[in-house]
Amino acid sequence: MRKTLDFLHLFLFFVYEIAKNANMNEPGFLEIQGRLMQKLKDLLPPHLSLAQELPEILGISTDSAYRRIRCESALSIDEVEKICKQFKISFDSLIKQESNAASFNYSPIREKADLIRYLRGIRDDMTRIFQAPNSNITYASVDVPIFHIFKKPEYFHFKMFYWIHSIAKDPEYVNMKFSVKDLDDEMTAIAIEMLDLYANIPSTELWADSVLVSTIKQIEYSWLAGLFADKSDALVLVDKIRESLELVQKEAELNIKFLFNGSPGSLSPTFHLYQTDIEIGNNTILVSLGNNFVVYNTFHTFNRMYTSNHDFCVQTEQWLNNIKKQASLISGVAQKQRYQFFRRIFISLEQLHELILKA
Repeated sequence: MRKTLDFLHLFLFFVYEIAKNANMNEPGFLEIQGRLMQKLKDLLPPHLSLAQELPEILGISTDSAYRRIRCESALSIDEVEKICKQFKISFDSLIKQESNAASFNYSPIREKADLIRYLRGIRDDMTRIFQAPNSNITYASVDVPIFHIFKKPEYFHFKMFYWIHSIAKDPEYVNMKFSVKDLDDEMTAIAIEMLDLYANIPSTELWADSVLVSTIKQIEYSWLAGLFADKSDALVLVDKIRESLELVQKEAELNIKFLFNGSPGSLSPTFHLYQTDIEIGNNTILVSLGNNFVVYNTFHTFNRMYTSNHDFCVQTEQWLNNIKKQASLISGVAQKQRYQFFRRIFISLEQLHELILKA
């Protein structure tokens, strides 16, 4: 039976606790269970009850759920696994350990079916973040954050096409070419859901001048490799990327984010954009859920892994704060800096447009 790395860590930690305490109902084990229950209470939005959620997740009665919440009955290993997977909790975050180890879950993408699951997973995570009280997101990005890519389906679908065709090498995509007329309705619907959720969650983003470089290189490669169905598809794509970034520029001016239909997601300040000259290295997302944290890191371009390990999350928060202190806030009143930043991006898009047009 296939096990994730996170569950292996979970199992080993339980073996350690069981061996140490010899009885799962003794204080050492139940103390960990108590911390888990408190974390779940902190993560759940006010309108949801843990006593209502646990029976559905674990397949137990309401009475059994109450006994586990009060730590009168010990959770089984399988039950802890289900809870940790459902709420994206790293079990090592519950144990007071001296080790430098941190366990991660990860979501590999090898083919289109994996990509659909990947997008659904992000949507489900975003729903939990949206519902959680006092949530916010800090996003340090080497590429335009994925939520802004969702603003224009053509932009989003090209990024997905490039990943599946040129990186994951899905056999079904070997002979395919990208066309703005051939967009997947299911992926578009999921993307719109995620964009609308993100529009209502307060967020801070850290962008470097190079934030669009990888996308431009991907388009150049795809153009030179003959991966566009027609020249018009490449030209429309560049135009849609510009339109997407013009929306981001407007959002930064107003300190709010827009829903897919163009209306504000929230009239209260929900968007702060910083320009940084520090090389970020990879996309890092810190989600704050009250007193709890989750960190998402990307690897191999689109794959992601995440952890709620406390020490790792705190160090990530410190790293992001240090970058932010040395960055320039270009949202709100910083009109000159904001204009110059986006002007440089738009010039690079104009140059790409001319390259394709004259070919």
